Amino acid sequence: MASIKPYQTKAGETKYLFKIYKGVNPATGKKETTTRRGFSTEKAARMAATKMQSEIDNNQNVREPSKMSFMAVGERYWSERKLNMRESTIIDRRLAIEQYVYPDLGNMRIGYIRREDVVKALAGWKKRSEYLANDALAFTRAVYKYAMGARLANVDPTKGLSAPKPQRKGADEDLFWDKDQMDKFFGCIDRETNLKDYAIFRTLAFTGLRHGELIALQWGDIDLNARAIHVTKTLSNSKEVKGGKIEAPKTKAGNRVVPIDIETVKILKDWKRLQAEEMVIKGWKNEGAKQYVFTGQQNKHFAKASIPYRLKKIIDDNKLKPVISIHKFRHSYISNMLISGASISTVQHLVGHESPEITLRIYAHISNEIKSEATDTFAKYMQSENENSAQGGSKGGSRKEATQPPKSHSQDEMPMHGSSIDFY
Repeated sequence: MASIKPYQTKAGETKYLFKIYKGVNPATGKKETTTRRGFSTEKAARMAATKMQSEIDNNQNVREPSKMSFMAVGERYWSERKLNMRESTIIDRRLAIEQYVYPDLGNMRIGYIRREDVVKALAGWKKRSEYLANDALAFTRAVYKYAMGARLANVDPTKGLSAPKPQRKGADEDLFWDKDQMDKFFGCIDRETNLKDYAIFRTLAFTGLRHGELIALQWGDIDLNARAIHVTKTLSNSKEVKGGKIEAPKTKAGNRVVPIDIETVKILKDWKRLQAEEMVIKGWKNEGAKQYVFTGQQNKHFAKASIPYRLKKIIDDNKLKPVISIHKFRHSYISNMLISGASISTVQHLVGHESPEITLRIYAHISNEIKSEATDTFAKYMQSENENSAQGGSKGGSRKEATQPPKSHSQDEMPMHGSSIDFY
């Protein structure tokens, strides 16, 4: 039975509302009421309440409860979907499923979850992490698509819901080390006594490899004579294999050949000789072409966290600023390569970006220096135009040909990735 009450608006008007008991929500098992307000007269409120009560009594907005929970259907879907996923991707996706989706929707009956249930859950997910909220909504939507196809649900409550757009975090998104900062970093590593670290970070800094790709490198992947690295694998997270699992790159773009500059080749040759000597002393078997270029204990490849840890230690020990992550170390290669004059498409292929959008996003943030130089170049160009016009006018002659703006690189000066690169 509906209860009808008057109330005062902020403007001082008298309006009417009704509250009505809807019954037990079959999705949650909890009692539910609903309230409608804004009616000008008690009669209007009563008529609306009577209509809603009739709909409830006739079961027009209640369906037969499903016996399957969202989690049960979700796991059925997941058991099929994960067959086509890499293990590292499975680990990443399960985070959103287990910590976001299932706590909010998992125990609800899939046939009775309403749009407002998903909206409420989504709002909570966004507050915690917009990135994981995106994954959580994508999974929820995929489960309902599966459920509809399997006739386990009649309505998709995710239909029309927008995925959250993660906001960029601010100034730290733009962080990278320029040439001078990179020089300072390498000045903190003694090449004579710590050639291993020097070779690790020199390779990362001058090839743009992901640190998982560097860890997976074997000497057979590097052609020192042709000055090229063949990227065919990477280290991925794994629950089964301690320290990670060597797998093929996630995308086709990840399989690539990256040229090496002359100085990096020399450093790698020096490291290869020193590594061979150390292996003899330690009694380790040299695996030849299958030998990992950089190894940890027992001649095995590094764990995924090893190189980020080494980078952080060097930064902390030498109080380097700004503090950057291993991810930003790779961004430094991309940014400096673009500043040096390389085209966006060239950089995209060198670093294994599947889409140019990622490279463009980095390019859009690198360039206070470039913008300032462009402004100065433009000003000089305009000034030379004015001077030429003034000279032409004073002599009464025709206007002289406009002075061309200075170019930042001549064709001969453009740095080539296969030759010695001078932007660090």
